[in-house]
Amino acid sequence: VGLRDKYQDGVLCANPRLPAAFEACCEFPPPTTVCEQCFDSNPCTEDLCAANDECLNPPIPGCLNGAFVDYFWSLGMGTYERATDAITNDPRYPEIPSETVLLTSALESPRRGDYYGARLRAYIVPPSSGNYTFYIKGDDVGELWIPELFQEEPVAFFTIWTSSFTAQPSQKSQPVELVGGQAYYLE
Repeated sequence: VGLRDKYQDGVLCANPRLPAAFEACCEFPPPTTVCEQCFDSNPCTEDLCAANDECLNPPIPGCLNGAFVDYFWSLGMGTYERATDAITNDPRYPEIPSETVLLTSALESPRRGDYYGARLRAYIVPPSSGNYTFYIKGDDVGELWIPELFQEEPVAFFTIWTSSFTAQPSQKSQPVELVGGQAYYLE
């Protein structure tokens, strides 16, 4: 929720979540001012601008660090062009998972038996700009996607069960250039 949502007909509306400094403002800042420059790419902070052109990025209450995993139970066996098609061809995918859980580490995903699919969704925010390499492992097949950068193909994948990050060369991505502080969606 940005500062613009706090104004109504040019008058600041009271909002207990805003610091007192905002209540002294009385004009809506034009969209081309510092307000647009306060975007910090962090999905868990608000992008607010103070009257003195200072950026404020307070955390959003309830926003959690971690990744969401959507589980789809009872996937049918069949012949698919790609092994991950078992989940993506399921009529419930992606809108109606059987279960969604929050993980605080991608390495903690619990075993769920057989004939299920899982989709991990998260934002990553690199601490600095540079080239990053991604690895993926799992049971039985998997793909790692960064849709914003690579829409046509996964950055890494595996085609057989493995508990190692280096069993297949395709489990390791090529170096991916990321901008520090910018959020990237991956699944």
